[in-house]
Amino acid sequence: MKRLPKDHTLKHIGILILSVVVFISFITPAANTFYSPFNQGSIHGSAVASHASRDLVLISKSVGLETPTLESGHTALNVADMNNDGNPDIISVGDHGNPYVNTQEHGIMVWLNNGNGTWDVHQNGDFGYGGIAAGDINNDGYMDVAWGIHHDYSGVPGWGDTLEGAALGDGTGYNWIPYATGLGTGGEWWGMFATDLADFDCNGLLDLVSQSFGMGQGIHVYKNHGDGNWSHVWSVDGSTLFSENNLEVGDANADGCPDIFASTNTEYVYFGNGSFGFTQHQNGLPTGQYTGIDCRDINNDGCDDIVFGLGSSGIRCYTYDKSTDSWVSASNGLPTTGTYYAQLGDINGDGFVDIVGYAGPQGYVYLGDGNGNWVQSGSWTMPSPGDYSDLVVNGDIDHDGREDIVIQAKSGTNQLRAYSAWVEPTELTARVTLPHGGETYRAGSIRFIKWLAAVPPSQGPATVDIQLSLNGVSGPWETIAQGVPNSGCYQWLVDASGSKHCRVKVTVSTGSDSVSAISPSDFTITGYLADAHGPYYGLIDQPVQFTGSAEGGTSPYTFHWTFGDETSSDEQNPVHTYTTAGNYTVKLTVTDADSIVASDTTWAFIQGSSNPPSTPVISGPSKGKINVKYTFFANATDPDGDALYYWFDWGDGNNTGWLGPINSGSVMNAKHSWSNKGSFTIKVKAKDTSGLESNWG
Repeated sequence: MKRLPKDHTLKHIGILILSVVVFISFITPAANTFYSPFNQGSIHGSAVASHASRDLVLISKSVGLETPTLESGHTALNVADMNNDGNPDIISVGDHGNPYVNTQEHGIMVWLNNGNGTWDVHQNGDFGYGGIAAGDINNDGYMDVAWGIHHDYSGVPGWGDTLEGAALGDGTGYNWIPYATGLGTGGEWWGMFATDLADFDCNGLLDLVSQSFGMGQGIHVYKNHGDGNWSHVWSVDGSTLFSENNLEVGDANADGCPDIFASTNTEYVYFGNGSFGFTQHQNGLPTGQYTGIDCRDINNDGCDDIVFGLGSSGIRCYTYDKSTDSWVSASNGLPTTGTYYAQLGDINGDGFVDIVGYAGPQGYVYLGDGNGNWVQSGSWTMPSPGDYSDLVVNGDIDHDGREDIVIQAKSGTNQLRAYSAWVEPTELTARVTLPHGGETYRAGSIRFIKWLAAVPPSQGPATVDIQLSLNGVSGPWETIAQGVPNSGCYQWLVDASGSKHCRVKVTVSTGSDSVSAISPSDFTITGYLADAHGPYYGLIDQPVQFTGSAEGGTSPYTFHWTFGDETSSDEQNPVHTYTTAGNYTVKLTVTDADSIVASDTTWAFIQGSSNPPSTPVISGPSKGKINVKYTFFANATDPDGDALYYWFDWGDGNNTGWLGPINSGSVMNAKHSWSNKGSFTIKVKAKDTSGLESNWG
């Protein structure tokens, strides 16, 4: 459509002379800073809890976990804050009794935590018997779930009728929307179980991995396409692979690409390459059936290490040595006989990872020193005979700055319990546990920030601010998240440029106090960011200009666009014409000289026809003084009801650029000051979302 001629109607403003000199001196007080091997940085409190050396006393915090009555067999529990209240909850898809097999358990079960050891269960669905994972799979800020199950006979499409599944949450912890198209299509036919979520291709979306129920099905990985669709991308033949019911995701070689840790009889660790390729790296690990596997960094070098029960030969812990691509035993003080299931966590809150072992009906805690030495301290007993169903350590359920234990074991029927090494906090403290130093995070990928905070009950609930420095402890600090619940875990879409000197700071605040803690050592953010800019607006049969760029990485780059209409371009800044109206998903993929891939997604909104906005009406003062900011107003309407952008030209060589968009007819305001005496012409024009501009007003 031909644009209307520009109208050079002018508005004038006279500027008077004013000579004022203001001198401002900034004085920054030196903050009290706490340094330790585990933390740096303290504000209004102690950054690190001082836990006196003592034998751990584990107390049950299990009121409400007796509902519903369970049956028997294994399960794979998880712990996560499902309703965003800051209290980690317990989630499950149940044991052999799910759904309705001699019990009332059914579907997804969430025991909501009130923070004091009391739980309230909510159930939804008619499927189960397997494992469950939690994470935000569509990046909307709410916790979602994914699962692998044996009892997949719900008969409801997308809701428990396949061996793997996923559903979106709404922040309540008990309402779910199926999000599972394509899951369970990789040849699985018997039963899946332990399941986890990780961003295997580092594109900003959590993907799914699930491990077989016993023999025959192997391990399967599905790519998350971000729209409810999944595709099967990798698997392990399970014909000779016997799986126990544990599977974890970590980063053993600290390359920023998630790896898979499996509890099987022959294949244990698969390193990911960031493109859904996985290879075994097991040099140095013992052979045999692994039980109760877990992974965390026990020696603070940035590489995730491994713990497991080894058949009837007790517990084994191994650290990964990048220089030799091998695993090194770190098992001094651990039991060497007996059938154990093992997990990792900081049970006494001293900054070192501990091991929790279970050999029914007895559970034990082995305190770690960061060097592969372990001392047994504390135990608990489940109702006899206490046959293992599942064990998980993944968070602080009662906000005392220590991680807690969730265990399910059989006594007639399965019994679910939570145990805490509880000591009531007397001061507000915090510690960053992930990243703590040495890790590699890839820009554009999903990773997690974790912390432990001890909150005195008298201070009530806490909230957390999270910041990032690319320049070590000296900052400057950029806010990642503000006012998030004190759940101990934050899912982070890494959107920072590369640096080898990154630190994370958490600030925990209550109504009466606040405390900050900084990750102990530098970690690395590698890769780079692709930017598709946008969103874009246009008309059918009219060219749309796209702009692509990349930050970080190694030049030269190659660019590849897909425009959502089955066409593409390999130009950096292509021009594309759409022939049909619609809202198109546009994706830019950038590859740098090191073959590292980054991507960004935006959209193009294409209309059938459009008309330009009306000429803006301008209002504001006609006289003023130099170096004083004045506010001016403009509003216009769009015949098609499109939102509008505004451009203010101040007549002195400066302008605002495009501001907005705001609704048609709404008033846009902008401020400006002039530094010289004179008469200046102020002009404003409007632009709609199709890119059509008004006359100057």
